[in-house]
Amino acid sequence: MSIDNKKIFEWLSSGKQLGVRGKVTQNNETVWLSMGIQKYGAAYKTYISEIFDSKIDIEDYLREEIREFSTVEAALEYLNQESRLGIFDLSPCKGQKIFNPSFST
Repeated sequence: MSIDNKKIFEWLSSGKQLGVRGKVTQNNETVWLSMGIQKYGAAYKTYISEIFDSKIDIEDYLREEIREFSTVEAALEYLNQESRLGIFDLSPCKGQKIFNPSFST
């Protein structure tokens, strides 16, 4: 189910972490993808990770990064340009979060 920008802004304003996970095939191997965003203090933190299925046990990521932005628009634009997942697939995390916003990579 896709959502709109207004709903994303409402969720983030209420302090929720939004995220989405998925997978793609690259070089005949599964790559697991994660993307998240959360308001943290006065900033918005984003998270993107990509890892081959065969490397999960040793946590050898193709990409894992946390970035900080001063506006929600800039954070969403970054996720839209940099992730292979869609920002309109973001939804509130229940239970396990996508990332810890107090960490940096």
